[in-house]
Amino acid sequence: MRKILIIFIFVAFSILLLAKEFSFSGINELKYICRDRRVEYRSYFMDKLQLQLQYKFLRLGTKYDVYYPYHDKFLDVDNIQNEDDIFDELDDNEQNEYYFEEYYLQFETDHWFFQTGTFEAVISTGMILHNFYDDDFEEDSRLIGGYVNPIYDRWQVQLFGGLMESDDSADPTLEDEYDQVGAFDADFNILDNLSIGGSYVLHKELINVDEETFNNRAVYAGRLEYFSNNFEFNAEYATSKNDEDVEGSAIYSTATSYIGKFTMMGAYKKYENFDERISDLPTANHSEEPLDDSWEPGLDEEGLMGEVQFIPDYENEFILNYAEGWSSDFKVRQSDFFTVYRHDF
Repeated sequence: MRKILIIFIFVAFSILLLAKEFSFSGINELKYICRDRRVEYRSYFMDKLQLQLQYKFLRLGTKYDVYYPYHDKFLDVDNIQNEDDIFDELDDNEQNEYYFEEYYLQFETDHWFFQTGTFEAVISTGMILHNFYDDDFEEDSRLIGGYVNPIYDRWQVQLFGGLMESDDSADPTLEDEYDQVGAFDADFNILDNLSIGGSYVLHKELINVDEETFNNRAVYAGRLEYFSNNFEFNAEYATSKNDEDVEGSAIYSTATSYIGKFTMMGAYKKYENFDERISDLPTANHSEEPLDDSWEPGLDEEGLMGEVQFIPDYENEFILNYAEGWSSDFKVRQSDFFTVYRHDF
């Protein structure tokens, strides 16, 4: 189905290329890496090709990746004698890879935006939904589907749905399988400095490939935003429930005050059974660390953060930040202190 969609998009856009009003742009990144280790695949090529064609309000884009490990036939690693040789054998399993990393068709005007193909999605702070590609951990939660976003003076709506790669870390049978994700989000500016929003997200997590069984998780959320010349306030609340009757909740809020050359900011978080792949929970600390490395983010945590910034002039800056986090039984706790003085010469 994905190949058919790619062919259809490119054929449709090729017809438009016959017209004169189009633009073309692209980036190609080629890497050759050689590792100073006794491994069979000690060097390899990586190539990333990104292309975009535009015709009036339409854009067609794609990203294509090539990974080619070079095989050294003259290097013998059959005899495993030490720990390094074990890692060498693991590296021997590397294979050539050619794949489309991203492809999309977009339509954009002053008030409307449509997209089909591969895309990232985020709602507000990302607390209830944030689908993206994590370069650090090479985890892909992007969606393959459709996205609609009408924007007018005092309101905007996001509506999207698609397929997301299933988490196969615990169950290898889920490799190359997909969850289903759908979401609706709306923002309304009641006043010039006051807005409210609401969201609904449905995540159908695939748990059995043979029986095509899904665990459905529904999320309802609301938020409030207020800002003025001297004060800003944001609050977001969400509640969830799945087919296993596991109920979750999440609260995240920030308040910022501007008094002369001082900026004071505070944040509060509380998460309970809200640890999901589609969520990107704010940490409410300067280091952006979870409550504990062995602790699942969002399972059971609460915390506060306070920060003071003092900027007396254009050359100097002082920052003082402190945060506390804890579980409901206080057996897992975290403290985070950060301070800096900066001078620009």
